[in-house]
Amino acid sequence: MDSPKKLCLLSAIIYFMYSSTSDAKCSLPDELQSSTWEYNYTHVIDNSEQSATISTGTNTMQTSVIYDVQGTKLSRWTCINSLNISNTQDVVVFKSDNSFTSGPSGPNRWLYLCMKITKVTDDLFYFHLLSDVFTGVTPKERVFAPDSSAPSHNAPTCSTFCQYTSSPKIRTLRKQGTNDVLPNDSSLCEPCDSACDVGMLSSRFILLQWLFSRAP
Repeated sequence: MDSPKKLCLLSAIIYFMYSSTSDAKCSLPDELQSSTWEYNYTHVIDNSEQSATISTGTNTMQTSVIYDVQGTKLSRWTCINSLNISNTQDVVVFKSDNSFTSGPSGPNRWLYLCMKITKVTDDLFYFHLLSDVFTGVTPKERVFAPDSSAPSHNAPTCSTFCQYTSSPKIRTLRKQGTNDVLPNDSSLCEPCDSACDVGMLSSRFILLQWLFSRAP
């Protein structure tokens, strides 16, 4: 095959490999919607084991954990932005339904939860919160709390809402009444928009090899 044809084919394959990774308005994994989940996590300050409940709608979430910022209580969230990475991994961004201010003349502010979610089974997910700890909320948590104007809901997911400098710990969502367990290799796949799905990448490189072998 001559060089121009090879270059064209290679460009098409690279586009195919990454075209499934794109920002979207908001889409929760189907199995995660409209259910009640047992939420287990480690407290970010004292490393104590915590258990709570999360109830989801099609693009909403209510937690039994109530956050307090400047006297404003936050427990209801709406998904505003998401990034589908693979068949089992998504990054979703939740925005607090209630706003708060840092003072009498301060602008309205919101908290954002950036969750990188991995599906284990229909009844079990694990996720990491991709933000640094915000000390202005009680209890302290890994949330994004922009100081000034709220970012656009359509802003790039990872570069806007999901910035962190210290490694977050794993958190789990298990559907109530089930007992599925995490696999031993459950961990955070970095960077934010990476699938780390060896099987998926291998299959696509096999396709690449096949297409090159078939090209005139």
